[in-house]
Amino acid sequence: MAIYLGHDYRGQTVSSIEEEKRWNPRFVGRNRDEFIEFMNALNLPNPQKMMEAVPANERCGNLTSISA
Repeated sequence: MAIYLGHDYRGQTVSSIEEEKRWNPRFVGRNRDEFIEFMNALNLPNPQKMMEAVPANERCGNLTSISA
């Protein structure tokens, strides 16, 4: 399954859950609960394009079906 990244800093626009679990340093070596605890402790703001990225992911990246 493809996921469409909303905020990658290397120019990557598509990935997979498997790739993220394998290569994303925030996932590597952590189980689900540890990942959630780690991310919550960072107190990061939502990415700037979160409102566009989540619906695009739900539509497999199809941006043309966005309704206003």
